[in-house]
Amino acid sequence: MEISRDLEKFDIKNFIPKVTLVYKNNHEYIAKVYDKTTLNCLGWLHINKFLGKPSNDPKDSWWLELFEDSIEYSEEIYKKSVEIALPIANEQIKILEEEGTL
Repeated sequence: MEISRDLEKFDIKNFIPKVTLVYKNNHEYIAKVYDKTTLNCLGWLHINKFLGKPSNDPKDSWWLELFEDSIEYSEEIYKKSVEIALPIANEQIKILEEEGTL
């Protein structure tokens, strides 16, 4: 399934972030964040590892990289995306590490 990056019809009131963990390297996990309803891709959520374990602690480093050509930056979109996406991504990381598949 191809995920569209055209977000002209983006509506923050109906935005439901969906997260798919796609990559792990030596210092971070990277997850794709997109709108669950429209499948419009918003950007990448970068989660730095903290002693090898994911964490929701605000002192740990994470950031959302919005696609340049997706939508204009909005504090509301950023906050809602991260509030929902970060715990989902961390749960996926925990499960995959326990299974030994990450």
